[in-house]
Amino acid sequence: MTHSIIGIVLLSIISAPAASTLKHPRSSLSSCINNGGISNVLTPGQTGFSNAASAFNRRLNYTPAAIVYPNSPHQVATIVKCGVAQRIPVTARSGGHSYAAYGLGGENNHIVVDLSQMKTISMNTDSSNNVYVVAQTGNRLGELAQHIWNNGSRALPHGTCPEVGLGGHVAYGGFGPYSRKSGLLLDHATAAEVVLGNGTIITASTTTHPDLFFALRGAAPSYGIVTAWTFRTDVAPPMLVNYEINFPSYHTVSASQAIVILTSFQSFAMTNVDTNLSAVIPIGWQDSQHLHMDIEGTYYGTVAQLNAAVAPLMKMIASLNPIMNTQAPENYYDGTLYQTLGRSWSVSNGDSSDTFFAKSLMLNSATVQSANYTNWVNWMIANGASGPSTWWCNIDLYGGVISNVAKTATAYANRNDILNFQFYGSSGNNGFPSNGITFMNNLLSNLQPTVVQAYPCYIDPTLTEAQWTSQYYASNLAKLIAIKKAWDPTNVFKFPQSIPTA
Repeated sequence: MTHSIIGIVLLSIISAPAASTLKHPRSSLSSCINNGGISNVLTPGQTGFSNAASAFNRRLNYTPAAIVYPNSPHQVATIVKCGVAQRIPVTARSGGHSYAAYGLGGENNHIVVDLSQMKTISMNTDSSNNVYVVAQTGNRLGELAQHIWNNGSRALPHGTCPEVGLGGHVAYGGFGPYSRKSGLLLDHATAAEVVLGNGTIITASTTTHPDLFFALRGAAPSYGIVTAWTFRTDVAPPMLVNYEINFPSYHTVSASQAIVILTSFQSFAMTNVDTNLSAVIPIGWQDSQHLHMDIEGTYYGTVAQLNAAVAPLMKMIASLNPIMNTQAPENYYDGTLYQTLGRSWSVSNGDSSDTFFAKSLMLNSATVQSANYTNWVNWMIANGASGPSTWWCNIDLYGGVISNVAKTATAYANRNDILNFQFYGSSGNNGFPSNGITFMNNLLSNLQPTVVQAYPCYIDPTLTEAQWTSQYYASNLAKLIAIKKAWDPTNVFKFPQSIPTA
């Protein structure tokens, strides 16, 4: 199977005046941090700084004023106070996988608060036998998934890249194969420990500071540095089946076949699809007459139940002679290993990097009607060779339990969508081509010229303020601005796509 790269954007950004106006010597900053009992600090010119300051997305290059490695929320608070005192913006980095390099501030001269030393995870059970996990934001998704499985066979919905940091992933959604059945990762959050701009440490939940908790679940970077999240976990489903629907030419389809697959998938998505089913269409360029395409995913149940769930889709594409391939049913943990890129939740092999640009598009039952698949397929086949060396699009079946939550319940607003598109163009470790961003913009616009909703975990730093505020937050923006005024009136937490104060 082809797997999507689930991206993430992190976390909390603290800022005062523009970086270009900063005049304070780094020695003053270092002294402030050291006086707070924090010794693990890297500054420009020191051994290891360049590597630590490298973005996951090598297309972007920013130089922080310092990279600091706290080991407690109190040390995070100290760093925030130093940043404010020295008038230097402060940015938190959980895993560093922000598509826009916001873990480095998205611009030069930020203090990067690297949370990688904060990896505590604990679990507890309440009087109603609900099981919760409290995880610091230095943890990666693989570490969280492994821990809750090892301690009671528990599960949470999230993406499939083990190295992605918890902090950014939950801050902007947290979508994955299990989400149609169990919701987004942020939907499982019951509390957040957060460091505010004045250096105080508080806990926000639905009963304590509920307005702030609303904002943290979808826009956390604009309000504080979340140092730990508490999640309500699920009993892991007893069984799952990974599957792939292929076609006689195996991953290779003509333009006419591709159009049938895409229009059928859209029609299927508009029906009452079984929430136990996840499905994605990965698309890439094959040659001047073909695209690379199949349909794949997971069913949380038996093979017989899977076949019943996809029967309407199989009927729609019957003329293409689809071939259903399934793996033997597995327990939840073993089945999720197949979903990960490395067939493991381990993060011991270290992280990777890429040079890329990505965009996203979310369609609901109304906006999906204007999607022009014929135009899109023909454009991809005709122009696919002129794009970045590797480009692809993943179309995820969305909705399910995600849509059961009101769009006004959390800052994350895109609840009523049925399809989630990620457009991703990569040049590997080579320089990104000069036409790369234009190509990716055209890849989206030839499908849907007007974007109404987009997925903030696949964050796009080229969007205008009018675009990203509407596409990511929709009608929640006004409430988020009011909360911003209440909790951060001096706009300490400011970065290129932070919630504005007005």
